[in-house]
This record gives sequence, structure tokens and C-alpha cells, in this order.
Amino acid sequence: YGNLAEWARRDLGVHVALVTGGDGNRASTGETRFLDVLARFAPRAQQSDGRAGAEIDVLIATDCLSEGQNLQDCDLVVNYDIHWNPVRLMQRFGRIDRLGSRNRRVAMTNFWPTADLDRYLDLKNRVEARMALADAAATGLDDPLNRDAPAEDEAREPVQQELAFRDRQLTRMREEILDVEEAEDGVALNDLTLDDFLADLLHYIQQNRAALEAAPLGIQAVVDNGAREASTPAGPAEPVRPGAIFCLKRSGDPAARTPNRLWPYFLVHVRDDGSVRYTFRQARQCLALFRALAAGRSEALAALEDAFDRETGHGRRMEKYDALLDAALRNVAGTFRNAELADLARKRGAVLTEKPERPDPAEGFTLVTWLVILDKERPDGAAPERQWPIR
Repeated sequence: YGNLAEWARRDLGVHVALVTGGDGNRASTGETRFLDVLARFAPRAQQSDGRAGAEIDVLIATDCLSEGQNLQDCDLVVNYDIHWNPVRLMQRFGRIDRLGSRNRRVAMTNFWPTADLDRYLDLKNRVEARMALADAAATGLDDPLNRDAPAEDEAREPVQQELAFRDRQLTRMREEILDVEEAEDGVALNDLTLDDFLADLLHYIQQNRAALEAAPLGIQAVVDNGAREASTPAGPAEPVRPGAIFCLKRSGDPAARTPNRLWPYFLVHVRDDGSVRYTFRQARQCLALFRALAAGRSEALAALEDAFDRETGHGRRMEKYDALLDAALRNVAGTFRNAELADLARKRGAVLTEKPERPDPAEGFTLVTWLVILDKERPDGAAPERQWPIR
């Protein structure tokens, strides 16, 4: 509104208004009351008595106009933002595509994200697929985003892809992310994102910036396995087994699009027997475990540090942890490859990561930091009965 109102009035002779549902309503005709602005914009639909004065030609609004308003005097809706839920778009379009319209044609124009942003959001594919799904469940005539599609055969593919995608997401949510049915207060957005961890991290950086900038690469700490892993649908919480959590950084373009949500960083939890408990695709679980093991511990645990030093000969015998690191690197490469192939099979527009950004266990990785997890009941650091080859 700030950029258009004065110019449109001066150069085009048209009035522009803004409604937000709050106190921010404005109009080049002078009105600020919500209903007065609507009466100037759509006098017939609003059943104005004709004394409203100069009509408003362009109405800029938030989603306060997406429901319950008759604006069929208008013939064009422009979506400057595209909501991921196509029902919201249909609600907006429904304000003008109504009985009583005298327009021979009504239209909706959408501003899609730029190519770079859409590559990150995949917004266009998501909205179109959900619209096709809603279309298939309704009349088959309600998809304004794909008017030119030759009906059923071509529409069926994105619908089936979307249904399969939803099934996979629900399965992954149940098995990998959280137990939805056991969540006492429902599912919050943070349950599916890393926002809560980012908030903790930003606070910690602000408090310890100098120490972090001075810390060398490869620094490690030692904790005991006294915490317990989170419960899952498959069973109750289980004790944390000894091992290590590695934080690795991959060289390459930091803006590359990959299956890793923390790119270019990788978090991997490897148990003492060489099995990978959490891959880099399970960043939330890995961070939650890290928090449970280390949060609030500001001092080194001297007994565990001594046990680690005895186990490794003060860093001269690192075969065990070399093997764990090698298992983490090989898992990163394998998980990365499998995730890309799975994306190709289930996502429209999926592409393989450029070769320089594909993980290679033999090169391209830097060990940023690692957390050693020792057995609380055996702090002497005794290694299990296994030979650890040096790689």
C-alpha cells in the first residue's frame, strides 16, 4: 500500500485501500473503518446505499478477507503470498467467484517464489499436488491452478504421489520423530523442526562467543550414559549405550540442496559395537540425546576423563574411536545415497546432488567436535571384546 497508493492515485486516477483486520486500515479516499472500506470497494455486493462516494479500485488485504465476505464486484484476485494449503487460496478466490457477480470472467493470479526460494520450499509442487488431491475428492472441476490439465489421467499421478507422500510422512513421524498419540498437549511445530535447539544454541553462542571462536577443531568431551533415550511407538525409553556422537562438516557449496537438513554439517551417533543409532537424517533425535547427556554440565567429569585417558593411552591408542568415526562416515555416504534415490522415486522435480557435494567417506570431511559416551557402571573405560582395525 505504501508503494502503490500515492502513485496509483496520481498517475492512474484509481483509489487504493488496505485492510488488515486490526487498526492498520487505510484508504486513499480517507476511510479507516473496515466496513466502510468494503462498501467503497464492492458497493453492490455490500448492498451500499449509493452514498459511499468515490469507489476503491484496488484492495490490499491480509487473510482477514479470505472468509465470509461478498466482494463479487471484483474480477481479479492476486495472491502475492502462496499459502501451502490450497484451501486458503480457494477461500480467497471464493470472495469474488460468487453468485451475483456481473463479471463475464473472474481470475486469480499467483506470484510464485523465485526459483532459488522455490527450490528450497518446493512450494509450487506442494500446492499443486494438494490442489489435485482436493480436486479428486470433490467435483473434479475445482482446480484453478491447473485449468489446462487434460483431466483424469494426468491429474491422477500427482494425486497418487501426494497420497503416497502423506503415508510416508505419517509413518516417518510415527517411527522417527515422535509418538503423536502419546503427546499429552498435542503436537507443536517445534516437534517437527529444530527451532528449540537453535534458540538454545543462539543463547549459548551469545554467552560463550570468545571461547567458541578459540576452540580448536576436533575437540571432544566425555559424558556418562546415565540418561535415557526418548520413548518411541515401538517401546519405552531405553538406556543410552556407550559410543560417540560425531559432528562432521563437509566441504562444498554451503547453499547446496541436499537431503541433509543441517548441511554442510552431519550429526551421527555410533554405538560401541559400530552400529549407527541415529543417522544424519535423524538430527532432532541426535540433538535431543546430546542435550540429555550434556546440558547443564559446565565442568569436566574428572573420573570419566581419566577413564578415557587410560582407555586411549592419552590419545596414543585411538583404534576404537577411529573405527567408530569410520562407521559414521560410511553411514553418512550410504544414508545420503539412499535418501537421494528415495527422493527421486517419490518427489516431482527431485534432482541428484551435484558431485562435489556428495559425501565421500575418504575425503572432504572435517571433524568439528565429538562427544564420547562411556558406561556409567564401568567408568574404567574397559573396551568390549572386539578388535578395532585402524583405517
